[in-house]
Amino acid sequence: MVNYAKNNGSFTITDLGRIAAKYYIHHKSIEIFNGVLGAHMAEEGVLSMISLSTEVSDFRQTLRRYTNGR
Repeated sequence: MVNYAKNNGSFTITDLGRIAAKYYIHHKSIEIFNGVLGAHMAEEGVLSMISLSTEVSDFRQTLRRYTNGR
Protein backbone atom coordinates (compact mmCIF):
# COMPACT_ATOMS: atom_id res chain seq x y z
CA MET A 1 0.00 0.00 0.00
CA VAL A 2 3.11 2.17 0.26
CA ASN A 3 6.48 2.03 -1.42
CA TYR A 4 9.68 2.82 0.47
CA ALA A 5 12.74 4.18 -1.33
CA LYS A 6 15.82 3.07 0.59
CA ASN A 7 18.11 5.51 -1.22
CA ASN A 8 16.41 8.63 0.17
CA GLY A 9 14.08 7.24 2.87
CA SER A 10 10.89 8.49 1.23
CA PHE A 11 7.49 6.84 1.15
CA THR A 12 5.01 7.01 -1.72
CA ILE A 13 1.46 5.75 -1.58
CA THR A 14 0.29 3.18 -4.14
CA ASP A 15 -3.07 3.31 -5.92
CA LEU A 16 -4.25 0.47 -3.70
CA GLY A 17 -3.19 2.40 -0.60
CA ARG A 18 -4.99 5.51 -1.82
CA ILE A 19 -8.23 3.55 -2.37
CA ALA A 20 -7.95 1.86 1.04
CA ALA A 21 -7.42 5.23 2.74
CA LYS A 22 -10.25 6.97 0.88
CA TYR A 23 -12.82 4.28 1.63
CA TYR A 24 -11.51 3.26 5.10
CA ILE A 25 -10.73 -0.33 4.06
CA HIS A 26 -8.78 -2.24 6.72
CA HIS A 27 -5.44 -3.77 5.72
CA LYS A 28 -6.76 -7.24 6.61
CA SER A 29 -9.56 -6.80 4.07
CA ILE A 30 -7.03 -5.75 1.42
CA GLU A 31 -5.08 -8.95 2.15
CA ILE A 32 -8.28 -10.99 1.73
CA PHE A 33 -9.14 -9.22 -1.53
CA ASN A 34 -5.62 -9.75 -2.91
CA GLY A 35 -5.83 -13.46 -2.13
CA VAL A 36 -9.32 -14.07 -3.50
CA LEU A 37 -9.91 -11.49 -6.23
CA GLY A 38 -9.90 -12.85 -9.76
CA ALA A 39 -10.06 -11.23 -13.17
CA HIS A 40 -13.33 -12.91 -14.17
CA MET A 41 -15.38 -13.29 -11.01
CA ALA A 42 -19.13 -13.76 -11.06
CA GLU A 43 -21.33 -11.60 -8.86
CA GLU A 44 -21.65 -14.47 -6.38
CA GLY A 45 -17.86 -14.67 -6.00
CA VAL A 46 -17.50 -10.93 -5.47
CA LEU A 47 -20.23 -10.88 -2.81
CA SER A 48 -18.69 -13.89 -1.10
CA MET A 49 -15.30 -12.15 -1.05
CA ILE A 50 -16.81 -8.97 0.41
CA SER A 51 -18.54 -10.98 3.13
CA LEU A 52 -15.09 -12.14 4.30
CA SER A 53 -13.87 -8.58 4.89
CA THR A 54 -13.25 -7.28 8.39
CA GLU A 55 -15.65 -4.38 7.83
CA VAL A 56 -18.56 -6.83 7.49
CA SER A 57 -17.51 -8.43 10.77
CA ASP A 58 -17.49 -4.98 12.42
CA PHE A 59 -20.96 -4.32 11.02
CA ARG A 60 -22.29 -7.61 12.41
CA GLN A 61 -20.98 -6.74 15.89
CA THR A 62 -22.53 -3.26 15.72
CA LEU A 63 -25.84 -4.69 14.51
CA ARG A 64 -25.92 -7.17 17.41
CA ARG A 65 -25.26 -4.36 19.89
CA TYR A 66 -28.18 -2.29 18.59
CA THR A 67 -30.60 -5.22 18.31
CA ASN A 68 -29.74 -6.62 21.76
CA GLY A 69 -28.07 -9.74 20.37
CA ARG A 70 -31.01 -10.96 18.29
